[in-house]
Amino acid sequence: MSEPSKPATAKGQRAAATWKRAGREAFAERGFLNTKISDIAAGAGMSVASFYNYFPTKEDLLLALAADYHVEMVRRSESRLEHADLHADIRAVVGTFWDVYVDEQALMQGVFQMSMLDDAFRDRWVELRRPTIDAIADLLQRSGPSPNLDTRTTALALSSMLEHFCYLWANEQIAEVRGRSAADMVVEISDLWFRVIAPSTGAGTPSIGLPR
Repeated sequence: MSEPSKPATAKGQRAAATWKRAGREAFAERGFLNTKISDIAAGAGMSVASFYNYFPTKEDLLLALAADYHVEMVRRSESRLEHADLHADIRAVVGTFWDVYVDEQALMQGVFQMSMLDDAFRDRWVELRRPTIDAIADLLQRSGPSPNLDTRTTALALSSMLEHFCYLWANEQIAEVRGRSAADMVVEISDLWFRVIAPSTGAGTPSIGLPR
């Protein structure tokens, strides 16, 4: 896999956006692994040959969509932060992640599947996730976590827990939460994050700040 370059012209950018839309729709309908480039081309109303002008492989298209997913998650999170109440900010970030995941669950299922099948894909996905992990690690450092917890490992664990739990919940793979609402899950996971991040802090604690 190689990093796809951004089209230089407005026409090229519109075509790339069309391919992304068609890819997202095809992945949602068929699942990533079952989707062929010809399926995406049919949805885009373009030729298969044209696809390779914008994305070297189907996996590169998936990663481009995953990068857009991350940007959208950060944008929505920042718009909901209160910057005063740590607990409220944690809930805003967890809730935003959950909302965006539900909107894009077929996309994210494809990302998880490819991360297990392809080491190069996994490494690219890890890089896309790094800014969010860095933000959680920074929050842990500023909030004074337990000296028994490694900051980076804790940040990675919190993020991974949320990602995988969303995956299991969306696919109804956990009997204990089957039928539970997303709102209930957001509250419970936010409370768990708060207990880890700031077990003994109160009002005025630094809020979560996600980098752009």
